[in-house]
Amino acid sequence: MLASRRSRAGAGVFSAAQFNLRSALFNPFMLAFSLALPVMMYLMFGVGKDYSNVALGRGTFSGLIMVQMAFFGAINALAALGVTVAMERQQGWLRQIALTPLGAGRYAISKVLAGIALALAIIAVTYAVGWATGARLEWWVWLATAAASLGVSLVASCIGLAAAFWLRSDAAYAATSGIITLSAFISGIFLPLEQMAPIMQQLAPFTPLYGLARLPMSFVTGEAITAGVAINAAIYSAVFVALAVWGASRRTERS
Repeated sequence: MLASRRSRAGAGVFSAAQFNLRSALFNPFMLAFSLALPVMMYLMFGVGKDYSNVALGRGTFSGLIMVQMAFFGAINALAALGVTVAMERQQGWLRQIALTPLGAGRYAISKVLAGIALALAIIAVTYAVGWATGARLEWWVWLATAAASLGVSLVASCIGLAAAFWLRSDAAYAATSGIITLSAFISGIFLPLEQMAPIMQQLAPFTPLYGLARLPMSFVTGEAITAGVAINAAIYSAVFVALAVWGASRRTERS
């Protein structure tokens, strides 16, 4: 009986993930923002520049920019799908889910699975455009950066879920967008930290994406991951995962 219930719940997670993925793919606004934006930004900043084909570590500058934009697209996708829980909660959908074998917690997992699939598509498309336009990396770095971007961007789904479970829908969207966008800029994803004002360079190590973004970039540059980078990534990952799990259990108990 218990095994049968768990089996139905597990099947429900994948069904819900497929539903959420289809909803995202047929949402022109989410698809344009998550998929088209990183490709356009790569084309703007990585192609046809004087520095595009300059060698850098295990690739070229255009290769590094491609990795950065794919990472940004992946975290945007996972965060956006996570925060849609806020709207569904406002509409009473989570209360209905809580009455099924799926439950709010497993439904949140389905959001993460859908986000992973969407993030994979974003990384694949961005890398395909990068390869076609001259971005170069060592063969294994293509795989390593893709896996690292996908792995660390999972934390972004927890950012969206945490905001969705703890804040009102309007505040959840604003908080998630603010955290992702501001942290991406200050962390040096769009502009090297060395070119920023001193105050920004001092703030960068304390932002949520500073440590996470450096893992995929390190495979290109060859730079070692410092203790400060590792601590930043570990602390923020633990905080957002804990907030998402706590928020999901809190909502389930209330339902």
